[in-house]
Amino acid sequence: MEERLRHLEDRFAAALSGGRTAEARLVLDRADWARTGADAVGRARVEIMTARLLRAEGRPAEAARAAERAVAAAREGGRHDLVASGWLVELADARLAAGDGAGSERALAESDALLATLTSPAADRTRLRAALVRARAKVAAGDHDAAADLLARAAAALREASPALAAEALAARSAVLRSGGRPEDAAAAGAGSRALRVTPPPAAAPPPATDPDAPPPAVDEAMLAAAMADLDALVGLAPVKEEIRRLVAYSRVQRRRAEAGRKVPALAHHLLFLGPPGTGKTTVARLLGRLYRAVGVLRSGHLVETDRSGLVAGFVGQTAPKVNEACDRALDGVLFIDEAYALVRPGAQSDFGEEALAALLKRMEDDRMRLLVVLAGYEGPMREMLDANPGLASRIPNHVEFHSYTADELAEILRRMARADDYRLDAEADSALREIAGALAAHAAEPDFGNARTMRNLYEEALMRHAERVADDPAADLNALVAADLRDAAEALPE
Repeated sequence: MEERLRHLEDRFAAALSGGRTAEARLVLDRADWARTGADAVGRARVEIMTARLLRAEGRPAEAARAAERAVAAAREGGRHDLVASGWLVELADARLAAGDGAGSERALAESDALLATLTSPAADRTRLRAALVRARAKVAAGDHDAAADLLARAAAALREASPALAAEALAARSAVLRSGGRPEDAAAAGAGSRALRVTPPPAAAPPPATDPDAPPPAVDEAMLAAAMADLDALVGLAPVKEEIRRLVAYSRVQRRRAEAGRKVPALAHHLLFLGPPGTGKTTVARLLGRLYRAVGVLRSGHLVETDRSGLVAGFVGQTAPKVNEACDRALDGVLFIDEAYALVRPGAQSDFGEEALAALLKRMEDDRMRLLVVLAGYEGPMREMLDANPGLASRIPNHVEFHSYTADELAEILRRMARADDYRLDAEADSALREIAGALAAHAAEPDFGNARTMRNLYEEALMRHAERVADDPAADLNALVAADLRDAAEALPE
């Protein structure tokens, strides 16, 4: 049950962050069983998803009621921790959007009490979210100065433990000051924010800096062969592999022309990856970084993965710095933006996706010889985004199409997962796998079909069924998955 709910939460979050509210509603409907079939905390998780969807649909009063139900269920389940404090902040935000400022502050006060004894980066993030809600309340009341002072105190409290979060607070303060008619103070706050962002956090730090004017590294034939072998070893994706080979061949030829003293076209290498989820787009982007490093196009070839939430901020002036930070981390490597069409939401009000796209376009042009940007997502929305943004289309000459896996390919993906973990399938189990894969492949055109992700969920559920079956049998084969394990796992998958 826990695995099933977590899977639905992941699918819901991906749909909502991508602006696909209809898909998010479908996933939420599939989680409806948890309102009565799960414990109190499970019910709370479904209610918080409901609140987020209602906020995205522009229904703040209903969102507030759903958030209230989530918090009530969390209390019933005995949750008085970081998760509960985060839900209280969401309740406060929903109440504020619905016009209930006093109710919003009550929820924030309760969250503060839960956070009082917690010290962790996640707790600091929740504290910042609470400060931003309070600042919005002050701005809504017309008191920009009080909002700016509140954010200054938040930045000071976070500066030592989390410079990145302090930078976000200062960027928000800059936006508040600018909207309040204090441009000089806004500029100072913005400068303080940028200063804190100069050094990325260690976990996200890029590879050692390289001299952009130094000669390109020599072609590493061993690295090239290894990366190409890994590409060829991927299940399916024949058209993708052919296109990647073509791109690498072009780059090798241009490298030879440069070594011979001939002119080399200064073409950008940015790419569009089109296709449904779970079809290997991130894996191929990572391999492409290795391949381009091997042939000297990129000096590092590392991958930085992000999406709308990593590029678009909630206040004026915050978005461009977030985009530049992501691009800086990806220099000499690959910036992979998943569900890139979500950057721009047609008809959305007070949305900063356009600002993110403008900043990204500038970096794609300015750093075209040091930065490979891969925009990934469903084909239809991605092409609509290009049609609406000709400047973007002109900078991405190469389109790679990913298709859903066939039934045989889905089955082979699970077989490889099993072999990697020293499990095996007997003949009957393999027959059951082919049958299940065929049934799953029939749903490949549905928007929430996960392809390899679905097979990962099936495999992990089968391992749980296997464990339940053999746990009390000392003589049982600990490595053999049988047909019943797979069939029971398939029945447990979300419909």
